[in-house]
Amino acid sequence: MMRVTTSRAVLAGIWFGSFTASVAMVVTLRSTGQLHAEWFWLGLRTLSSAYAPYLVAVGLFYWKHDPAGRQRRSRSATGETLALGSSVMWNGIVLFALVPLLFQRDDIETAIQTISLVGSTLSWLVAASIGYYFVAPAKES
Repeated sequence: MMRVTTSRAVLAGIWFGSFTASVAMVVTLRSTGQLHAEWFWLGLRTLSSAYAPYLVAVGLFYWKHDPAGRQRRSRSATGETLALGSSVMWNGIVLFALVPLLFQRDDIETAIQTISLVGSTLSWLVAASIGYYFVAPAKES
């Protein structure tokens, strides 16, 4: 079990890091001429739609004001494991959909379909685990 501040930072790093890496891949594809403008914008819209609810929730949780002494608190190991595990899985699938594009091993249409599918199909798991983690009371450690 990690301290609240540590687990919040890890969770924020997973989400914001993966989003930044995903956008960077799409921008790289466009800047190298591997992606036409319409697919570039569709790719960015798809990433934005898939990531927006999670980035907002994790961002609000990460940057919220903590009362003094809260750094010594910890959260449920189960909630922490579910939130971190589902976040790594969700973001990993999105990144693995985009990486082959850099090596011209797949097409943007397939990546966009995969990202849309992950966003809609796994949202119940990721949202529930992150929500549980956020609302579970922290305990003194």
